[in-house]
Amino acid sequence: MTVSEISEQFDKERTTIQKAVQNLHSKKIIDRRQMNLNNGGYIYYYLIKDKDQIKKKIKEIVTGWYKSVISTIEDM
Repeated sequence: MTVSEISEQFDKERTTIQKAVQNLHSKKIIDRRQMNLNNGGYIYYYLIKDKDQIKKKIKEIVTGWYKSVISTIEDM
């Protein structure tokens, strides 16, 4: 999907989506492919990588956060 397509789908400003996809791309969560246009120029398409890998990473982050919160509460 292009940034414009994602922006329309989520009803968010294009610049907001652009920042988000750049961040995800820099963290290697999504891939970016360049497509050259017939009349000159190019456009980037963004593709999600392995969904299962992303789910696993999110679960690890949430679990780590949860354990940290529980530990902080118990130390009170």
